[in-house]
Amino acid sequence: MKIRSGFVSNSSSSSFVLYGASFDMYDNNVCNIIAKKIIDNLPPEEVNEFKDICIEEDGSCKDRYELREYMENYVPKGYDLETDYDSDHLYIGLDPTNFPENKTINEMKLKIKENLIKSFGDIKNLPIGWYRDCYMDH
Repeated sequence: MKIRSGFVSNSSSSSFVLYGASFDMYDNNVCNIIAKKIIDNLPPEEVNEFKDICIEEDGSCKDRYELREYMENYVPKGYDLETDYDSDHLYIGLDPTNFPENKTINEMKLKIKENLIKSFGDIKNLPIGWYRDCYMDH
């Protein structure tokens, strides 16, 4: 067995750029949109467990990290789900490097908005636009 005696780093970094929606995880209305989407698609026997883990009595998010894990199942196919450093916001959209070459940026913006509305319903109050973030955790 080898034993490392030098410096060991557990730091990691993350960065992203995407066009899509920002979900403020401290906004009860946003939390309710996400929770409704998840509950509508969960098997009935899993709904109470989901609520116990993720949702407070007042409808606010109890555990943003767990809610993000559930959200991964409801992101439109091919879309990215990203978060900022402390998971205050979830971002769902497409990296511009994945835009088809035969589509304009405006065509892609409309398509992304359309797909997000199909996936999450009434998101007219959610900010849709360009998002980027980077951080290093050490």
